[in-house]
Amino acid sequence: MNAKPLLAKTLLKNKVLREIFKKAELQQTALTLIKTWVGVPLSAHITGTIIKNGILVILVDNQIWATKLRYLSASLKTSINDQLPEPLYAIQIKIVPQPEAPRKSRSLKKPRHAPKAALFEAAMALHDPELSDALARIAMASNRP
Repeated sequence: MNAKPLLAKTLLKNKVLREIFKKAELQQTALTLIKTWVGVPLSAHITGTIIKNGILVILVDNQIWATKLRYLSASLKTSINDQLPEPLYAIQIKIVPQPEAPRKSRSLKKPRHAPKAALFEAAMALHDPELSDALARIAMASNRP
């Protein structure tokens, strides 16, 4: 395979790729206009836009901000419609939750074995001499300090 890489300008001569590139630019322009128009707290929750057949779909990361954006959608449509090359007939808001960073799983703590000293103390506290002797032997056999 001796295929040479193609330059981007060569690819853009293709009509289909040129249309895809234009749509991507239009959607990015719409996203920038929307984020500028709605302001800081809401703009942080708008994750993208899709424009298809004159319908602008605004992607928002949760229900609360989607509701706030729905209240603004009529005035937003008239405001940004003048600045886009294609007319918008409707605005839809869709919720697309952003994936959270993986959480560290809490590992279950392994039960700690009693050290020798604790076993000896327990052996001395017992009133049963046989049980006390057995516990003292276990403490001596233990490998823990």
